[in-house]
Amino acid sequence: MGRGRPRTGETLADLYPLQASEWHPALNGDLTTSDVAARSNRKVWWKCSYCGADWQAFINNRTTKQSMGCRACTRKRVAQAVHAPKPGASLADLHPALTAEFHSARNQGRTPAGIHPGSHTKVWWLCAHCGNEFEMEPRRRTSAPYSGCPPCAYRRIGERLSTPAAGESLQDVRPDVAADWHPTLNHPTGPIDVSHASGYRAWWKCGDLDCRHEWQTAVANRTSGKQSGCPLCSTAKKHLPLAGESLADLHPRLLAEWHPKLNTGLDPSRLKPGSSVTIWWLCSACGHEWQTTVALRAKAGTGCWPCSYKLRGTLRKTAAPNNSLAKMFPDLLADWDWDANSGIDPADLKTGSDLVVWWRCARRGHRWQAHVYSRTGGSRTGCPDCTHLPDEGRSFADLNPGTALEWHPTKNGDRRPDEFKPSSAYKAWWKCLARGHEWQVSVSNRNGPTASACPACTMWGTSATQIRIAYELIAAGVPVVLDHPKISVSGRRPVAADIVVPEYGLVIEYDGSQYHGAAGALDRDRRQTAALTEAGWTVIRIRPRALEPIGHLCVSISNNATLKQIVVATMAKLAVLGNKSAQIDAYLADDELWGVSEADRVVLNLKSRSLATEFPEIAAEWHPTRNGVRTPHGTNPGSKIPAWWMCGRCGHEWRVRPGHRTNDGGTGCPQCAAKDRAKQVRAPKAGNSMAEVYPRLLKIFHPSKNGDLDLHLVNAGTTLQIWWLCPDCGHEWCTKMARNSGCRPCGSKRRGKQIATPEPGKSLADLHPLIAGQWHPMKNGDLLPSQVREGAAKLVWWLCGDCGREWRRSPGARVASGAGCRRCSAGKVGAIRKAPPEGQSLADTHPDLALEWIAERNAEISLTGVKANSLDRAWWRCSQCAHEWNARIDTRALRGHGCKKCAAAQLSITRRQPKPGRSLADVKPELLELWHPGRNEDVQPQDLTPSSHTRVWWRCPDCGHEWQATPGRPGCRPCGMKRSGAKQATPASGRSLLELFPTIANQWDSHRNTPLSPADVAAGSKQHFWWICEDCDHKWRACPVNRTNAVYLCPRCRQSTVQN
Repeated sequence: MGRGRPRTGETLADLYPLQASEWHPALNGDLTTSDVAARSNRKVWWKCSYCGADWQAFINNRTTKQSMGCRACTRKRVAQAVHAPKPGASLADLHPALTAEFHSARNQGRTPAGIHPGSHTKVWWLCAHCGNEFEMEPRRRTSAPYSGCPPCAYRRIGERLSTPAAGESLQDVRPDVAADWHPTLNHPTGPIDVSHASGYRAWWKCGDLDCRHEWQTAVANRTSGKQSGCPLCSTAKKHLPLAGESLADLHPRLLAEWHPKLNTGLDPSRLKPGSSVTIWWLCSACGHEWQTTVALRAKAGTGCWPCSYKLRGTLRKTAAPNNSLAKMFPDLLADWDWDANSGIDPADLKTGSDLVVWWRCARRGHRWQAHVYSRTGGSRTGCPDCTHLPDEGRSFADLNPGTALEWHPTKNGDRRPDEFKPSSAYKAWWKCLARGHEWQVSVSNRNGPTASACPACTMWGTSATQIRIAYELIAAGVPVVLDHPKISVSGRRPVAADIVVPEYGLVIEYDGSQYHGAAGALDRDRRQTAALTEAGWTVIRIRPRALEPIGHLCVSISNNATLKQIVVATMAKLAVLGNKSAQIDAYLADDELWGVSEADRVVLNLKSRSLATEFPEIAAEWHPTRNGVRTPHGTNPGSKIPAWWMCGRCGHEWRVRPGHRTNDGGTGCPQCAAKDRAKQVRAPKAGNSMAEVYPRLLKIFHPSKNGDLDLHLVNAGTTLQIWWLCPDCGHEWCTKMARNSGCRPCGSKRRGKQIATPEPGKSLADLHPLIAGQWHPMKNGDLLPSQVREGAAKLVWWLCGDCGREWRRSPGARVASGAGCRRCSAGKVGAIRKAPPEGQSLADTHPDLALEWIAERNAEISLTGVKANSLDRAWWRCSQCAHEWNARIDTRALRGHGCKKCAAAQLSITRRQPKPGRSLADVKPELLELWHPGRNEDVQPQDLTPSSHTRVWWRCPDCGHEWQATPGRPGCRPCGMKRSGAKQATPASGRSLLELFPTIANQWDSHRNTPLSPADVAAGSKQHFWWICEDCDHKWRACPVNRTNAVYLCPRCRQSTVQN
């Protein structure tokens, strides 16, 4: 026998032939049952002799006392043992009524005797009442709410909901409706079985012997709301009136117009007065036949429309007493045309009559036709020809007598200026008094102080209103000086004032709305007023109300103010200033103007000026052919009509108003002006010419290709194209800028020479040994600093000896700027910037923080070497709690941040403090009985809120139990569990363990469960109790709910069942 083989009689085949029979014939290779011992711990393959399943297991696990067999079969046996009911506890034993509904054909051999009442496995049932087959778990039929056949359940619910209460059936409440109940179609339901308000759709049969119609509708439709009846009878009787309420009874007068032939089959005694049936009618007066509904005749009162039109015309024309046209509007009788309206009396007409009558204007005798209501309504009309005539004394000629003189005598026909209102939009023809110019413009455009004038004779440098005001003031005794010289002021050019009174130190300015209403005019007028005031003059400005006033001495006038009103307002302002004229009272008392003749003469003289006499040099540029018949002798200097001009220098032709050329800063030829401006810009100032700024350019200035150009007459910043000539090589080139780098070929030669080997003692290594010390030893090849000039432009490599940084730059750039390693330079600059000035360190500005500075942990920085706004982080130690933390210096010095631990503690204390009247003692005083008197030394109920998260100590007054909990959950857990257990353990009537499961109640351990009994415990209780097995006397603890579900049997019996 070899090593490891069992002795004879000790093999698996010898000692356990049953287990050996399940040895897998293929998966164990050459190993057989004779080669292994019965107690071997080798894991081998087995094959079940019952189900054929393969599995692996140790040999000793199959030969011990608690040997394990096929796992698949074991699971089946355990399941069968668990779900199999005990004797007397099956579905057939405990629920014999359900056994009758157990489906014997569709449950595949299962019987009620082998099914536990609480099983979760669905089985088939056959309803004993309706024969319905359904699938359901046994537990749903044996425990609340005790499910059964679904169709029967639905039927019972419907019957319970539809069954009426006592005295509420249809037969009891509405016997009249119940009489129409169909005797056969509603079987087996009768009127006694449904409620009077039921929604049940029943069949009905009409009780009328002539109808006997059958229909279906809900019971509620017949007993509530409209309470419908037989639909056929309802339709037939809808148009029938009640007794004494027919058309013939209520409206007998309409029977006389009932058509005797065309209303066949219709009877007025069977129609309601509000019927919509269309009827033929015959008028008793005119014999007219027409159709209309009964309701329109009986309710609306309509009749024969030809007769109604005749009657309506008579009623409309007849006026009521004291309401006629003559009585209500006697003033219109003056315009009544008695001849044309013969036969019509105003006393017989209504004020709102639509009759068209003739009228005659009492003012001018015009005749016109109009409706009566158009002269009496809200917008009463009058004579159409006199509508636009002005009131007496308010015509355009009355208010503007001077302007009315320019009314054209022939082109306006028979119309005169006294026939128009000043606001009229009529475009009239005008004729200039000065030179006879003719033009067309609306009447309103020539009204008021802002009236327009002759466009060809526009006044130049002044206005007609300004002149007329000045002459009126002179006539009234105000010492106005005409043609006063310009007034000198500081900070601006002299002011040409409109009206000057030197004796009063007064200036009067008239601001027309057209010029002074433009953008920027208000600021310009304010600056002029301020300058004159500063020069010692008092300024009165006459401004229309549409313009913003300037100062307290401003005279505001309306847009339609007359010249007299303007002068009176100005003299009133003079009187306020103490400059009252001796003739002011007489002037105010007289309605006429005093200086009108002198003013007209001056205005006419100014308008009569010509461009040729006033500005002969400008008139010389008048275009000889393009202005038609216009000449400079007949053109006013301030004319607004554009004219053509021709420049005497360049011959350029352009078009512009004469006024633009004659006013201050007048314009000239635009092309010559542009050339002059260009020359002025290019002309250099003294010492700023190109020859003076860049004298070296005189040597290379090209002598022949620049024409007449002279560098002494050219600005140094010119953009002109200039040619150059190199004196060395003869190269020619041109530039457009003063910046000239010289001849390129020569420059290239010079750069090549500069890169060449330097002279002895002139190399980079000789002149700048510190820079040469950073020369890169590897990346520059064979080139050495001793071979490079100090100003060389070639890029070379450098190596920093401090930080090891490599970079490229030319030696000339390093020598010129003195730059070195950027990284080292940035570090030095940063250190310099971080260093605080004297007296500005953190120790100087915040000595309180020095007490919390940890010197041993901040070895790299010091209090005297950092600023208060430093971004460096440092370590700190709290002076109160000794807490150490890391924080930025600026957050502590500038933002006031401190110890986080102390801040959190303080914040927690602040948040925990309850508001007055909201503490635990105030809101929940009943918890004070549970408050532990000795273990809560640092806190009291007045210091906590009901929702606090602080855990405190409590003591139960009933059992003395002590525990920690938050105020939100302070209850005693042992007492709560007792109450909960007692509540859950107490069963309802008929639901105890003894009543529902007497077999399980027999295993109750009465000794250990004292004082409780199975009658005191619910079948679904989850509380643990002691049990005694009837078979093996084993004692164990389990919940009744687990026992009744057949999940937990006796542990010992279950183990033995599994092993077998």
